Amino acid sequence: MRTLGCNVAEKVEVAAIIAKSENAGGTILKSAQDVFWGGHHEYVADPEGHIWEIAHNPFSPLGSKGDFQWNGAA
Repeated sequence: MRTLGCNVAEKVEVAAIIAKSENAGGTILKSAQDVFWGGHHEYVADPEGHIWEIAHNPFSPLGSKGDFQWNGAA
């Protein structure tokens, strides 16, 4: 199984994106939850069946253009 990922800058953005996904016909697969290492995520399937993880990682802030940076490094 493959999962597409979308990392967001703030924890509250996870719920906002999931709500938009549901309104567009997506199906929640796993409700939002905090994870043991300090992050926050939720899984949704889009109308075509692709699985998405919408996540916030407080230890890897996004760059100025929204790019993911592992531990702050580009």
